Amino acid sequence: MRLFYAMILLLGLSANGFAQINPGMPSWVDDTPFALGGDVGHPALSGIDAVWLDGVLNQVGQITVNSHIILFHPRHGDLGVRKLESSGLTSDVGTLSTGLQYVLGLRSFEQPDANGVSQVVGFYVTGLKSNGKSSVFYCPWSGVNPPPTNLALTELIPEAPAGRVYLVGDIVENRLYVFDAAGENVYRYVDSDADGLPDTPDTVAPLSLATKPAGALIREPVLGFYRPAGTTDDAFHWGSSKHRWGYWRVAADQGVLKASWKRIPRPPRFDAEGVCDGQNKIRAHHDYGKKVVVYAGVSVSQMQLISHATVVSDNLHQWVDVGLTRPLRQGEVIQLRDADDGALVSYLETVAPRRHFLMESEEGTVWESVPVSFPAFDVSPSTTVVTGKLGNVLVALDVKISQNSVVIETPVLAGGTSSASLLVEATDSRFPGVVSRQTINVCHKSN
Repeated sequence: MRLFYAMILLLGLSANGFAQINPGMPSWVDDTPFALGGDVGHPALSGIDAVWLDGVLNQVGQITVNSHIILFHPRHGDLGVRKLESSGLTSDVGTLSTGLQYVLGLRSFEQPDANGVSQVVGFYVTGLKSNGKSSVFYCPWSGVNPPPTNLALTELIPEAPAGRVYLVGDIVENRLYVFDAAGENVYRYVDSDADGLPDTPDTVAPLSLATKPAGALIREPVLGFYRPAGTTDDAFHWGSSKHRWGYWRVAADQGVLKASWKRIPRPPRFDAEGVCDGQNKIRAHHDYGKKVVVYAGVSVSQMQLISHATVVSDNLHQWVDVGLTRPLRQGEVIQLRDADDGALVSYLETVAPRRHFLMESEEGTVWESVPVSFPAFDVSPSTTVVTGKLGNVLVALDVKISQNSVVIETPVLAGGTSSASLLVEATDSRFPGVVSRQTINVCHKSN
């Protein structure tokens, strides 16, 4: 792998030339996702499923590369570059032209350093060239310092034959996988001349996918390739068919690439923020399609069933709200069990003192001035205080509190600020020492 990266550094300078980061952000950045521009009727895209095409051409994305955020828009060939400041704010760096007409996919690339610690060393760009042909480029970008004036873009593989449109490409070990959104196939490329670059189609036949699984409403493209932790498998994300605890394994079998689903079993567990006195339901996690029940008692030996069996039907997140036959009581222990084979149990959880409201643990991204709602539990407008910080600066929030929810309106960012991390904290004088927190990434929306 180190050889691969070293060769990209050497060969990338001569294979395709340089791309310069110019001052000023791309024109589409402040208007996304509404003022899209670009040619939606490009002939090269005519073979893609119409539902996919609408999603692909309207999906603005970004990656993080060494303290910088790189943004792309699939109807444009230029990238926006922003710097992540220590305060949590971002500042505009400029525009990086890829030489492509459309950038359909952007992926960061990591390699282990001398100590075996994974480091981002560059990124991949998948898209359409000006001649309408699809290709994959690589751009080395090492270190945390500001990017160099010129970045080398190397075309990894020959441009695709007419009729193929590569939506996403990733290197797993030394093999490049690409997904053709027109033919709905996965192709694999290998290094034929030992120069460290995947450059030639593998001799195995491509993987043909049934991209509209039984019961699915729409077709589902491949969104990326990777190697699952602790395995030697090459795998891929397949649209919304990606389960939380499993992956699609791709392997060569008798000269053909084939896919097989591999499930990673996970024991049931509770939402750590959702077990407190007085609750009459809890959020639980278990494997997709399983049924869960809740047991509770003053001790392990005195636990009793306090819920009906609930099926985990959300195949993406695998969380389910389990209704209880009685409220939880502070100090008792509870346990989540598989309804079919009660031997499969979660860790024990002690019911905590009553909290005023529960906040989601995952970070979200919203436009400024957009109302954001959090699920409430036993909230009192007279005793609850909600505060917000942008970076290290305390900001006023427009807050509406009811018994079932706490709604804030995200603040307007200061002039020239593109995005900022908003830390929301809530306290209730009835519950000393209890603080609920949520971090939200707020983006500027120009009028």
